[in-house]
Amino acid sequence: MRTVLCLLALLGLSLAHVHQMRLRKQDSVRQMLARNGQWEQYNAQKNQQRASRVSFDAGFPQKVNDYDDAQYVGNITIGTPGQLFQVILDTGSANLWVPDQTCSGGISNPCDKKHKFHSSESSTWVKNGKA
Repeated sequence: MRTVLCLLALLGLSLAHVHQMRLRKQDSVRQMLARNGQWEQYNAQKNQQRASRVSFDAGFPQKVNDYDDAQYVGNITIGTPGQLFQVILDTGSANLWVPDQTCSGGISNPCDKKHKFHSSESSTWVKNGKA
């Protein structure tokens, strides 16, 4: 019995595979805007928009500090055949959001200038019923 367990353990180790993903640190929004002399204006506008959405019902609004700093990106493929996407590797979330080719909006479309997933080109894509 002990021999069988040892053999199974060795088999498991031989089949184990470490997946390594190449990371690339890109300049943050803050660095890019500061380089172009636009950081102060951007930050003031963002804070003004945030203040207009804060609920003061509780009397103690939560202040959020977002400095638009570091982000690490990596390349992943989605679907079959794989479609390549460069994504921000967010370890604080279990969800991965990638815009679909059908993503559209009004004047300020959040999907503009983003690489989109083409579900019609993927043989493994399955609709989950969510927008």
